[in-house]
Amino acid sequence: MVLPLPPAKTQFLDANGSPLAGGFVYNYVPATTTPKTTWSDSAGSTPNSNPVVLDSAGRAAIFGNGIYRQIVTDSLGNQIYDANTSIATLSTLGAVALAGDTMTGRLTVPGLTSTGGTAQTITPIGNPSLLSFNPVSMTTGSSSQNELGFSVNITSNKGAGASSAASLNKVAGYFGIQANTGSGNVWGINPIVVVSSGACANGGVQVAEFDLANNSGTNFGETAGAAGVVQPAAFGMQVTGISANRATAAIAVLGNLQDLVSPMWNRGLAFINNSISQVTIADYTQSATSVDLRGTHSGYGVDFQNGTFTSGAVRLGSQQKVVARKADNSADFQMLQASSSNNVVIGDSPGAPGSAANAYVLISSTTGLAPQNDNGQVCGQTGARWSAVWAANGTIQTSDPTLKTDIAPVTGRKTGAIVDAIHPITFRWIDGGNGQPGRRQHWGWNAEEIGAVFDGLGEDFGGYVKAEDGTRHLRPDQLLPILWAEVQALRARVAAIETR
Repeated sequence: MVLPLPPAKTQFLDANGSPLAGGFVYNYVPATTTPKTTWSDSAGSTPNSNPVVLDSAGRAAIFGNGIYRQIVTDSLGNQIYDANTSIATLSTLGAVALAGDTMTGRLTVPGLTSTGGTAQTITPIGNPSLLSFNPVSMTTGSSSQNELGFSVNITSNKGAGASSAASLNKVAGYFGIQANTGSGNVWGINPIVVVSSGACANGGVQVAEFDLANNSGTNFGETAGAAGVVQPAAFGMQVTGISANRATAAIAVLGNLQDLVSPMWNRGLAFINNSISQVTIADYTQSATSVDLRGTHSGYGVDFQNGTFTSGAVRLGSQQKVVARKADNSADFQMLQASSSNNVVIGDSPGAPGSAANAYVLISSTTGLAPQNDNGQVCGQTGARWSAVWAANGTIQTSDPTLKTDIAPVTGRKTGAIVDAIHPITFRWIDGGNGQPGRRQHWGWNAEEIGAVFDGLGEDFGGYVKAEDGTRHLRPDQLLPILWAEVQALRARVAAIETR
Protein backbone atom coordinates (compact mmCIF):
# COMPACT_ATOMS: atom_id res chain seq x y z
CA MET A 1 0.00 0.00 0.00
CA VAL A 2 1.31 3.45 -0.92
CA LEU A 3 0.11 6.93 0.05
CA PRO A 4 0.06 10.23 -1.85
CA LEU A 5 2.96 12.52 -1.03
CA PRO A 6 2.22 16.01 0.32
CA PRO A 7 3.54 18.87 -1.87
CA ALA A 8 7.15 19.85 -1.13
CA LYS A 9 6.18 23.53 -1.46
CA THR A 10 3.08 25.43 -0.41
CA GLN A 11 1.28 27.51 -3.08
CA PHE A 12 -0.57 30.68 -2.08
CA LEU A 13 -3.46 32.12 -4.14
CA ASP A 14 -5.03 35.57 -4.37
CA ALA A 15 -8.74 36.34 -3.93
CA ASN A 16 -9.41 35.27 -7.53
CA GLY A 17 -7.66 31.90 -7.16
CA SER A 18 -4.63 32.99 -9.17
CA PRO A 19 -1.06 32.26 -7.96
CA LEU A 20 0.15 35.02 -5.63
CA ALA A 21 3.28 35.82 -7.65
CA GLY A 22 5.91 37.75 -5.64
CA GLY A 23 3.65 37.86 -2.58
CA PHE A 24 4.77 37.97 1.05
CA VAL A 25 4.05 35.59 3.96
CA TYR A 26 4.62 37.05 7.46
CA ASN A 27 4.86 34.53 10.35
CA TYR A 28 4.26 35.59 13.96
CA VAL A 29 3.57 34.12 17.37
CA PRO A 30 -0.25 33.77 17.56
CA ALA A 31 -2.13 36.91 18.70
CA THR A 32 1.10 39.00 18.51
CA THR A 33 3.37 40.71 16.03
CA THR A 34 6.41 38.91 17.41
CA PRO A 35 8.20 37.18 14.52
CA LYS A 36 8.33 33.38 14.73
CA THR A 37 10.97 31.43 12.79
CA THR A 38 10.14 29.15 9.90
CA TRP A 39 12.57 27.05 7.86
CA SER A 40 13.07 26.16 4.23
CA ASP A 41 13.88 22.50 4.99
CA SER A 42 12.24 19.79 7.07
CA ALA A 43 15.39 19.37 9.20
CA GLY A 44 15.02 22.95 10.43
CA SER A 45 18.60 23.90 9.51
CA THR A 46 17.96 26.86 7.14
CA PRO A 47 15.72 29.65 8.48
CA ASN A 48 13.45 31.55 6.09
CA SER A 49 13.34 35.31 5.86
CA ASN A 50 10.38 36.97 7.51
CA PRO A 51 8.41 37.68 5.44
CA VAL A 52 8.88 34.74 3.11
CA VAL A 53 8.94 35.95 -0.52
CA LEU A 54 6.85 33.81 -2.89
CA ASP A 55 8.14 32.87 -6.35
CA SER A 56 6.42 33.65 -9.67
CA ALA A 57 4.05 30.71 -9.10
CA GLY A 58 3.17 31.85 -5.56
CA ARG A 59 5.12 28.97 -4.01
CA ALA A 60 7.57 28.66 -1.07
CA ALA A 61 8.97 25.92 1.14
CA ILE A 62 7.77 26.74 4.66
CA PHE A 63 8.36 24.40 7.60
CA GLY A 64 7.46 25.34 11.14
CA ASN A 65 7.07 24.24 14.73
CA GLY A 66 3.62 24.61 16.31
CA ILE A 67 0.99 27.22 15.44
CA TYR A 68 1.69 30.56 13.69
CA ARG A 69 -0.18 33.79 13.05
CA GLN A 70 0.21 34.09 9.30
CA ILE A 71 -0.37 37.37 7.38
CA VAL A 72 -0.30 37.01 3.58
CA THR A 73 -0.06 40.02 1.20
CA ASP A 74 0.39 40.48 -2.51
CA SER A 75 3.54 41.96 -4.03
CA LEU A 76 2.18 45.50 -3.38
CA GLY A 77 1.50 44.84 0.29
CA ASN A 78 -2.25 44.41 0.05
CA GLN A 79 -3.39 41.95 2.73
CA ILE A 80 -4.94 38.72 1.45
CA TYR A 81 -5.69 37.26 4.88
CA ASP A 82 -4.61 37.26 8.56
CA ALA A 83 -5.22 33.92 10.35
CA ASN A 84 -3.62 31.26 12.49
CA THR A 85 -2.23 28.22 10.74
CA SER A 86 -4.46 25.19 11.02
CA ILE A 87 -2.67 22.02 12.17
CA ALA A 88 -4.37 18.79 11.15
CA THR A 89 -5.97 16.90 13.99
CA LEU A 90 -5.10 13.27 14.65
CA SER A 91 -8.67 12.13 14.09
CA THR A 92 -7.62 10.87 10.64
CA LEU A 93 -5.26 8.47 12.45
CA GLY A 94 -7.92 7.25 14.86
CA ALA A 95 -6.34 8.97 17.84
CA VAL A 96 -9.22 11.16 19.08
CA ALA A 97 -11.18 9.18 21.63
CA LEU A 98 -14.50 11.00 21.76
CA ALA A 99 -16.52 13.11 19.36
CA GLY A 100 -15.84 16.79 19.90
CA ASP A 101 -12.31 16.29 21.25
CA THR A 102 -9.61 18.26 19.50
CA MET A 103 -5.85 17.96 19.15
CA THR A 104 -3.26 20.52 18.16
CA GLY A 105 0.27 19.85 17.01
CA ARG A 106 1.92 18.41 13.95
CA LEU A 107 3.02 14.96 12.85
CA THR A 108 5.08 14.00 9.83
CA VAL A 109 4.09 10.54 8.63
CA PRO A 110 6.62 9.31 6.06
CA GLY A 111 5.02 5.91 5.59
CA LEU A 112 2.04 4.77 7.61
CA THR A 113 0.40 1.50 6.63
CA SER A 114 -1.85 -1.04 8.25
CA THR A 115 -0.51 -3.95 6.22
CA GLY A 116 2.01 -6.39 7.66
CA GLY A 117 5.69 -6.32 6.80
CA THR A 118 6.04 -2.54 6.35
CA ALA A 119 7.72 -0.37 8.98
CA GLN A 120 5.39 2.16 10.57
CA THR A 121 7.18 5.44 11.35
CA ILE A 122 5.79 8.58 12.94
CA THR A 123 8.32 11.40 13.32
CA PRO A 124 7.17 14.26 15.58
CA ILE A 125 8.30 17.84 15.07
CA GLY A 126 9.57 19.64 18.14
CA ASN A 127 11.31 18.94 21.43
CA PRO A 128 9.01 18.00 24.36
CA SER A 129 9.91 19.62 27.67
CA LEU A 130 8.34 20.10 31.07
CA LEU A 131 6.87 23.48 30.14
CA SER A 132 6.17 23.04 26.42
CA PHE A 133 4.15 20.03 25.30
CA ASN A 134 5.21 19.71 21.68
CA PRO A 135 4.54 18.34 19.19
CA VAL A 136 1.05 17.10 20.07
CA SER A 137 -1.34 18.43 22.71
CA MET A 138 -4.94 17.48 23.31
CA THR A 139 -7.91 19.00 25.09
CA THR A 140 -10.89 16.80 25.86
CA GLY A 141 -14.31 18.40 25.95
CA SER A 142 -16.33 15.39 26.97
CA SER A 143 -18.28 15.35 30.23
CA SER A 144 -18.26 11.56 30.48
CA GLN A 145 -16.40 9.86 33.31
CA ASN A 146 -13.65 8.27 31.22
CA GLU A 147 -11.58 10.48 28.91
CA LEU A 148 -8.97 8.70 26.80
CA GLY A 149 -6.32 10.57 24.86
CA PHE A 150 -5.44 7.83 22.44
CA SER A 151 -5.27 4.06 22.56
CA VAL A 152 -3.29 1.32 20.84
CA ASN A 153 -4.86 -2.11 21.16
CA ILE A 154 -3.24 -5.29 19.86
CA THR A 155 -4.70 -8.78 20.15
CA SER A 156 -2.22 -11.67 20.02
CA ASN A 157 -4.05 -14.70 18.65
CA LYS A 158 -1.51 -16.45 16.42
CA GLY A 159 -0.37 -19.12 18.89
CA ALA A 160 3.22 -20.22 19.53
CA GLY A 161 4.11 -21.97 16.30
CA ALA A 162 7.18 -19.93 15.40
CA SER A 163 10.31 -21.81 14.37
CA SER A 164 12.66 -20.18 16.92
CA ALA A 165 12.17 -19.25 20.55
CA ALA A 166 13.00 -15.59 19.90
CA SER A 167 10.16 -15.36 17.40
CA LEU A 168 7.60 -16.38 19.99
CA ASN A 169 7.53 -12.93 21.60
CA LYS A 170 4.47 -10.79 20.94
CA VAL A 171 5.07 -7.10 21.69
CA ALA A 172 2.16 -4.67 21.92
CA GLY A 173 4.09 -1.42 22.06
CA TYR A 174 7.84 -1.03 21.56
CA PHE A 175 9.97 2.14 21.84
CA GLY A 176 13.62 1.99 20.82
CA ILE A 177 16.18 4.79 21.19
CA GLN A 178 19.89 4.63 20.42
CA ALA A 179 22.26 7.25 21.84
CA ASN A 180 25.25 7.67 19.54
CA THR A 181 28.48 9.55 20.24
CA GLY A 182 27.81 13.24 20.71
CA SER A 183 24.18 12.71 21.66
CA GLY A 184 22.51 14.76 24.33
CA ASN A 185 20.56 13.31 27.23
CA VAL A 186 18.02 10.65 26.25
CA TRP A 187 14.98 9.23 27.98
CA GLY A 188 13.40 6.05 26.69
CA ILE A 189 9.95 6.91 27.98
CA ASN A 190 9.31 10.15 29.87
CA PRO A 191 5.64 10.57 30.86
CA ILE A 192 4.84 13.89 32.53
CA VAL A 193 1.72 14.76 34.53
CA VAL A 194 1.24 18.37 35.69
CA VAL A 195 -1.31 18.63 38.52
CA SER A 196 -2.97 21.98 39.07
CA SER A 197 -4.63 23.01 42.32
CA GLY A 198 -8.03 21.35 42.75
CA ALA A 199 -7.56 19.13 39.70
CA CYS A 200 -7.96 15.68 41.25
CA ALA A 201 -9.18 14.03 44.42
CA ASN A 202 -6.77 12.31 46.82
CA GLY A 203 -5.17 9.29 45.18
CA GLY A 204 -6.43 10.34 41.73
CA VAL A 205 -3.05 11.08 40.13
CA GLN A 206 -0.71 8.48 38.67
CA VAL A 207 2.21 9.06 36.33
CA ALA A 208 2.06 5.53 34.96
CA GLU A 209 -0.15 2.53 35.65
CA PHE A 210 0.71 -1.03 34.66
CA ASP A 211 -2.23 -3.44 34.58
CA LEU A 212 -1.81 -7.17 34.13
CA ALA A 213 -5.10 -9.01 33.59
CA ASN A 214 -4.08 -12.63 34.21
CA ASN A 215 -7.01 -14.74 33.09
CA SER A 216 -4.89 -17.66 31.90
CA GLY A 217 -6.02 -19.98 34.72
CA THR A 218 -2.41 -20.30 35.96
CA ASN A 219 -1.00 -18.90 39.19
CA PHE A 220 2.40 -18.05 37.78
CA GLY A 221 5.57 -18.57 39.80
CA GLU A 222 4.29 -20.50 42.82
CA THR A 223 6.51 -23.53 42.08
CA ALA A 224 10.22 -23.10 42.71
CA GLY A 225 12.56 -24.01 39.90
CA ALA A 226 16.32 -24.60 39.80
CA ALA A 227 18.14 -23.62 42.99
CA GLY A 228 14.82 -22.66 44.57
CA VAL A 229 14.33 -19.67 42.26
CA VAL A 230 10.69 -18.93 41.55
CA GLN A 231 10.01 -19.17 37.82
CA PRO A 232 9.64 -15.70 36.21
CA ALA A 233 6.43 -16.41 34.31
CA ALA A 234 4.62 -13.05 34.47
CA PHE A 235 5.80 -9.71 35.85
CA GLY A 236 3.96 -6.49 36.49
CA MET A 237 7.12 -4.70 35.37
CA GLN A 238 10.54 -6.02 34.34
CA VAL A 239 13.78 -4.03 34.24
CA THR A 240 16.31 -5.67 31.90
CA GLY A 241 19.87 -4.43 31.36
CA ILE A 242 21.52 -5.08 27.99
CA SER A 243 24.91 -3.40 28.04
CA ALA A 244 28.67 -3.83 28.24
CA ASN A 245 28.81 -1.50 31.26
CA ARG A 246 26.80 -1.42 34.47
CA ALA A 247 24.25 1.35 34.89
CA THR A 248 23.84 3.25 38.14
CA ALA A 249 20.59 1.70 39.33
CA ALA A 250 17.78 -0.43 37.94
CA ILE A 251 15.24 1.85 39.64
CA ALA A 252 16.13 5.28 41.06
CA VAL A 253 13.65 7.14 43.27
CA LEU A 254 14.46 10.83 42.92
CA GLY A 255 13.22 13.72 45.01
CA ASN A 256 12.09 17.18 44.00
CA LEU A 257 13.93 17.93 40.76
CA GLN A 258 13.39 21.65 41.18
CA ASP A 259 15.64 22.12 44.22
CA LEU A 260 17.12 18.60 44.75
CA VAL A 261 16.67 19.15 48.51
CA SER A 262 13.00 19.00 49.47
CA PRO A 263 11.55 15.47 49.66
CA MET A 264 8.98 14.64 46.98
CA TRP A 265 7.56 11.31 48.13
CA ASN A 266 5.98 10.17 51.38
CA ARG A 267 7.11 6.59 50.69
CA GLY A 268 9.79 5.28 48.38
CA LEU A 269 8.01 2.00 47.69
CA ALA A 270 4.50 1.17 48.90
CA PHE A 271 3.00 -2.31 48.76
CA ILE A 272 -0.73 -2.17 49.43
CA ASN A 273 -2.59 -4.77 51.50
CA ASN A 274 -3.55 -8.04 49.76
CA SER A 275 -1.43 -7.26 46.68
CA ILE A 276 1.40 -9.78 47.26
CA SER A 277 0.92 -13.50 47.96
CA GLN A 278 4.37 -14.86 48.82
CA VAL A 279 7.37 -12.53 49.07
CA THR A 280 7.16 -8.73 48.98
CA ILE A 281 10.81 -8.24 48.01
CA ALA A 282 12.84 -11.19 46.65
CA ASP A 283 16.56 -11.01 45.88
CA TYR A 284 17.95 -13.94 43.87
CA THR A 285 21.10 -12.13 42.72
CA GLN A 286 24.73 -12.68 43.68
CA SER A 287 25.30 -9.05 44.63
CA ALA A 288 27.72 -8.31 47.47
CA THR A 289 24.96 -6.76 49.62
CA SER A 290 21.25 -7.37 49.33
CA VAL A 291 20.02 -4.22 51.13
CA ASP A 292 22.32 -1.25 51.83
CA LEU A 293 20.72 1.50 53.92
CA ARG A 294 22.55 4.81 53.73
CA GLY A 295 21.85 8.47 54.21
CA THR A 296 20.90 10.38 57.36
CA HIS A 297 17.53 9.39 58.80
CA SER A 298 15.60 10.94 61.66
CA GLY A 299 13.73 7.69 62.32
CA TYR A 300 14.80 4.06 61.97
CA GLY A 301 16.69 1.98 59.46
CA VAL A 302 14.13 -0.83 59.62
CA ASP A 303 10.89 -0.47 61.55
CA PHE A 304 8.65 -3.46 62.33
CA GLN A 305 6.47 -1.72 64.91
CA ASN A 306 3.33 -1.45 62.81
CA GLY A 307 3.54 -4.92 61.27
CA THR A 308 2.09 -8.21 62.50
CA PHE A 309 4.28 -11.23 61.88
CA THR A 310 2.89 -14.67 62.71
CA SER A 311 6.24 -16.48 62.62
CA GLY A 312 8.61 -13.64 63.58
CA ALA A 313 9.77 -10.22 62.39
CA VAL A 314 13.28 -11.45 61.47
CA ARG A 315 14.47 -14.96 60.58
CA LEU A 316 18.04 -16.21 60.23
CA GLY A 317 19.11 -19.42 58.57
CA SER A 318 21.19 -22.03 60.40
CA GLN A 319 24.60 -20.65 61.47
CA GLN A 320 23.87 -17.23 59.98
CA LYS A 321 25.13 -14.18 61.84
CA VAL A 322 24.26 -10.61 62.81
CA VAL A 323 27.41 -8.48 62.78
CA ALA A 324 28.32 -4.90 63.63
CA ARG A 325 31.20 -2.67 62.60
CA LYS A 326 34.00 -1.97 65.06
CA ALA A 327 34.33 1.58 66.38
CA ASP A 328 37.56 2.15 64.42
CA ASN A 329 35.87 0.82 61.24
CA SER A 330 38.67 -1.74 60.85
CA ALA A 331 36.52 -4.87 60.69
CA ASP A 332 33.22 -6.47 61.65
CA PHE A 333 32.57 -8.30 64.91
CA GLN A 334 29.89 -10.87 65.55
CA MET A 335 26.89 -10.00 67.71
CA LEU A 336 24.49 -12.93 67.24
CA GLN A 337 24.57 -16.27 65.48
CA ALA A 338 22.25 -19.25 65.13
CA SER A 339 24.42 -22.33 65.70
CA SER A 340 24.19 -25.78 64.14
CA SER A 341 23.01 -27.07 67.56
CA ASN A 342 19.99 -24.74 67.49
CA ASN A 343 21.55 -22.44 70.08
CA VAL A 344 21.73 -18.67 70.14
CA VAL A 345 25.37 -17.54 70.22
CA ILE A 346 26.12 -14.07 71.60
CA GLY A 347 29.52 -12.48 71.03
CA ASP A 348 32.50 -12.47 68.71
CA SER A 349 34.38 -15.37 67.16
CA PRO A 350 36.42 -17.48 69.62
CA GLY A 351 40.19 -17.46 69.88
CA ALA A 352 42.39 -19.96 71.66
CA PRO A 353 40.69 -21.86 74.54
CA GLY A 354 40.74 -19.81 77.72
CA SER A 355 41.68 -16.56 75.96
CA ALA A 356 39.79 -13.28 76.31
CA ALA A 357 38.63 -13.59 72.69
CA ASN A 358 36.28 -16.42 73.70
CA ALA A 359 33.33 -14.08 74.07
CA TYR A 360 30.67 -16.62 73.12
CA VAL A 361 27.62 -16.97 75.32
CA LEU A 362 25.10 -19.69 74.49
CA ILE A 363 21.35 -19.74 75.01
CA SER A 364 19.86 -23.19 74.56
CA SER A 365 16.88 -25.17 75.78
CA THR A 366 19.12 -27.51 77.83
CA THR A 367 21.84 -25.31 79.32
CA GLY A 368 19.99 -22.01 79.42
CA LEU A 369 22.42 -19.08 79.46
CA ALA A 370 25.99 -20.41 79.54
CA PRO A 371 29.49 -19.47 78.34
CA GLN A 372 30.77 -21.10 75.17
CA ASN A 373 34.01 -22.27 76.83
CA ASP A 374 34.41 -23.68 80.35
CA ASN A 375 35.87 -21.33 82.98
CA GLY A 376 36.67 -18.74 80.32
CA GLN A 377 34.44 -15.73 81.02
CA VAL A 378 33.22 -13.67 83.95
CA CYS A 379 29.74 -12.33 84.65
CA GLY A 380 29.90 -8.69 85.59
CA GLN A 381 32.95 -6.76 86.76
CA THR A 382 33.97 -3.96 89.06
CA GLY A 383 32.02 -0.85 88.10
CA ALA A 384 29.50 -3.02 86.23
CA ARG A 385 27.86 -5.14 88.94
CA TRP A 386 24.47 -6.80 89.10
CA SER A 387 22.26 -5.10 91.67
CA ALA A 388 20.68 -8.46 92.58
CA VAL A 389 20.67 -12.02 91.31
CA TRP A 390 17.47 -14.02 91.84
CA ALA A 391 17.43 -17.81 91.73
CA ALA A 392 15.12 -20.60 92.86
CA ASN A 393 18.15 -22.47 94.27
CA GLY A 394 21.55 -21.31 95.45
CA THR A 395 24.53 -21.04 93.17
CA ILE A 396 26.39 -24.30 92.43
CA GLN A 397 30.18 -24.20 92.53
CA THR A 398 32.46 -26.93 91.26
CA SER A 399 34.19 -28.79 94.15
CA ASP A 400 35.34 -32.01 92.49
CA PRO A 401 38.75 -33.05 93.98
CA THR A 402 39.92 -34.22 90.56
CA LEU A 403 39.88 -30.57 89.45
CA LYS A 404 42.02 -29.37 92.41
CA THR A 405 45.67 -29.53 93.45
CA ASP A 406 47.67 -28.91 96.69
CA ILE A 407 44.74 -30.17 98.80
CA ALA A 408 45.52 -29.86 102.55
CA PRO A 409 43.44 -29.81 105.79
CA VAL A 410 42.79 -26.50 107.56
CA THR A 411 43.95 -28.15 110.85
CA GLY A 412 46.92 -26.33 112.32
CA ARG A 413 46.15 -22.98 110.75
CA LYS A 414 45.39 -19.98 112.92
CA THR A 415 41.68 -20.03 112.28
CA GLY A 416 40.92 -18.73 115.76
CA ALA A 417 43.18 -15.73 115.29
CA ILE A 418 41.46 -15.01 111.97
CA VAL A 419 38.02 -15.17 113.58
CA ASP A 420 39.15 -12.92 116.43
CA ALA A 421 40.71 -10.38 114.08
CA ILE A 422 37.72 -10.02 111.71
CA HIS A 423 34.83 -7.92 113.01
CA PRO A 424 31.39 -8.26 111.38
CA ILE A 425 29.76 -4.92 110.50
CA THR A 426 26.41 -3.48 109.43
CA PHE A 427 26.16 -0.86 106.66
CA ARG A 428 24.11 0.75 103.92
CA TRP A 429 25.24 1.09 100.31
CA ILE A 430 26.02 4.59 99.03
CA ASP A 431 24.52 3.50 95.70
CA GLY A 432 21.65 1.12 96.38
CA GLY A 433 21.10 0.43 92.66
CA ASN A 434 19.84 2.48 89.69
CA GLY A 435 21.61 5.54 91.09
CA GLN A 436 19.49 5.56 94.28
CA PRO A 437 21.08 5.69 97.79
CA GLY A 438 20.75 2.49 99.82
CA ARG A 439 17.88 2.34 102.34
CA ARG A 440 18.12 -1.16 103.84
CA GLN A 441 20.67 -2.26 106.45
CA HIS A 442 23.09 -4.97 105.37
CA TRP A 443 25.36 -7.28 107.40
CA GLY A 444 28.81 -8.27 106.24
CA TRP A 445 32.54 -7.69 106.55
CA ASN A 446 35.12 -5.05 105.81
CA ALA A 447 37.08 -6.37 102.84
CA GLU A 448 40.05 -4.10 103.59
CA GLU A 449 40.27 -5.54 107.13
CA ILE A 450 40.11 -9.13 105.89
CA GLY A 451 42.86 -8.45 103.35
CA ALA A 452 45.08 -6.98 106.05
CA VAL A 453 44.49 -9.97 108.39
CA PHE A 454 45.54 -12.56 105.81
CA ASP A 455 48.48 -10.45 104.65
CA GLY A 456 49.63 -10.32 108.30
CA LEU A 457 49.47 -14.12 108.47
CA GLY A 458 51.38 -14.46 105.20
CA GLU A 459 48.37 -16.11 103.52
CA ASP A 460 47.50 -15.50 99.85
CA PHE A 461 43.77 -15.77 100.52
CA GLY A 462 41.65 -16.34 97.36
CA GLY A 463 38.55 -15.03 99.10
CA TYR A 464 39.99 -11.51 98.99
CA VAL A 465 40.17 -9.73 95.58
CA LYS A 466 41.58 -6.31 94.80
CA ALA A 467 40.55 -5.10 91.33
CA GLU A 468 42.76 -3.08 88.99
CA ASP A 469 40.90 0.11 89.92
CA GLY A 470 41.66 -0.50 93.62
CA THR A 471 38.15 -1.61 94.58
CA ARG A 472 38.19 -4.48 97.15
CA HIS A 473 35.92 -7.52 96.86
CA LEU A 474 35.21 -10.73 98.78
CA ARG A 475 34.21 -14.28 97.99
CA PRO A 476 32.19 -14.83 101.20
CA ASP A 477 31.89 -18.59 100.63
CA GLN A 478 35.64 -18.96 101.29
CA LEU A 479 35.19 -17.68 104.84
CA LEU A 480 32.93 -20.65 105.65
CA PRO A 481 35.80 -23.20 105.99
CA ILE A 482 37.41 -20.93 108.63
CA LEU A 483 34.20 -20.86 110.66
CA TRP A 484 33.71 -24.60 110.09
CA ALA A 485 37.22 -25.38 111.44
CA GLU A 486 36.60 -23.24 114.51
CA VAL A 487 33.24 -24.91 115.17
CA GLN A 488 34.94 -28.33 114.99
CA ALA A 489 37.64 -27.16 117.43
CA LEU A 490 35.01 -25.80 119.81
CA ARG A 491 33.02 -29.04 119.66
CA ALA A 492 36.16 -31.00 120.54
CA ARG A 493 36.86 -28.80 123.54
CA VAL A 494 33.24 -29.00 124.69
CA ALA A 495 33.35 -32.80 124.40
CA ALA A 496 36.58 -32.94 126.46
CA ILE A 497 35.04 -30.78 129.21
CA GLU A 498 31.91 -32.88 129.31
CA THR A 499 33.92 -36.09 129.85
CA ARG A 500 35.67 -34.74 132.93
